[in-house]
Amino acid sequence: MAVYEFNKADIATGKYVYTNNGVYKTEIPITFDKRMSGVPKVTLRSVLSNKTAIAQNVTPEGFTIVISDGDNDGAFEIHYHAICAY
Repeated sequence: MAVYEFNKADIATGKYVYTNNGVYKTEIPITFDKRMSGVPKVTLRSVLSNKTAIAQNVTPEGFTIVISDGDNDGAFEIHYHAICAY
């Protein structure tokens, strides 16, 4: 188990609700409400879908969600957690 020491942390959580309205997007930009003090570690989880999602181009201002091309024509959600400890 790793042990981390830090004094402060920036945390952002949220979700992106994807609805297929005839246009399939594989890249979705996410912008944080507040700029973080450094580059955060981002964790993504797909809900109601078998798709895989990864975070790309992570910066203190936000990141891009990249969605796999799995089988799902309906609505689903991508939940994210971003943490920057300093």
